[in-house]
Amino acid sequence: MIIPSKVSRTEQTYPVNLLTFNSAKPFDEAVDDFEKQLGRFDQNQAMMSPAFSDYVRLTEGPSGLMIISMLEMGVLPALASSSTHARQYLVGNPLIASKMAAHAVAALYAPIRVLIYTRAHLYA
Repeated sequence: MIIPSKVSRTEQTYPVNLLTFNSAKPFDEAVDDFEKQLGRFDQNQAMMSPAFSDYVRLTEGPSGLMIISMLEMGVLPALASSSTHARQYLVGNPLIASKMAAHAVAALYAPIRVLIYTRAHLYA
């Protein structure tokens, strides 16, 4: 017996802007400067906090944003053997994201992704 699916599929196309910034700074210095502008979000601490919004405000960085997650991509086999450094961040603010969630399309883009990388051999 086949049970009918309650899932339907819709495809829509939305324009997305990709911003690229270049720096002459070494990778580690660029990462340090970037991270100094951000707080660090800890989901477990946030959920245990008596006031979620107070926790967020206390942990957001000078930019009002925080690192939600970080992936060290330089350890991936394809990159580990090269001189390439790459680190991907999910950056956002849960209080801002909760407001964006009211608009389904906007909620897809929170948190935003940021990739900091050295260009050498990244696409080789």
